[in-house]
Amino acid sequence: MALSVMMAVSTGFSHDISGYAYEAPVYQAYMEEESDTVEGETMLLPAAGEVELQHIEKAMGETQAAISELEEARRKAEEEAARQAAEEARRAEEQAALPYTAQSGVSSSERDILARIVMAEAGSEDIQGQIMVANVILNRIAAGYGSSVSDIVFAPGQFEPVSSGTFWSVSPSASAYEAADRALAGEDYSAGALYFVSPYGDCSWFMEALTLVTQHGGHLFFR
Repeated sequence: MALSVMMAVSTGFSHDISGYAYEAPVYQAYMEEESDTVEGETMLLPAAGEVELQHIEKAMGETQAAISELEEARRKAEEEAARQAAEEARRAEEQAALPYTAQSGVSSSERDILARIVMAEAGSEDIQGQIMVANVILNRIAAGYGSSVSDIVFAPGQFEPVSSGTFWSVSPSASAYEAADRALAGEDYSAGALYFVSPYGDCSWFMEALTLVTQHGGHLFFR
């Protein structure tokens, strides 16, 4: 007479050692005869293959969730990088549109040259007139006539005080330095002028070849 052994667990869960589902009683009993039965509650447990499939599906779901999180993080990083690149490009454009000295400043020697030409050309003008002379120098740099104050001031035939030598004999006043510094800081009254000339001399070429944009004190300003 064969014996059947069934193991019961209090939770109603049992392991499947055959690969097939079987019923487990809630208490343990030995059936001494095939006809004997143990009455009790039973539950149908999943086969081992089905449990393994559930674990695989769960792991795949967790993996997919992790991949989705990484893709979202990458998308946000790319968006932030694009935003920063656009901001840097915008700042570069704004910087390029600023006056020459507001972009990079000038050395003390370049500042002295600017103050000296202001003094030589407009030492008797008010502070605005002096600033406007400095503005013209910086406008010419921005327009590509040169890359520095000295390039503009010492360009052949451009400024009479340089040609005559009086540029070297003047001593810049405090107002000349103030005018230079204020122009360097971006203060501008020149209306984009690239030339200036005294109306009391021969200014026929300026009148014929250029456009008068403004006048102040003893100078006409042209572009």
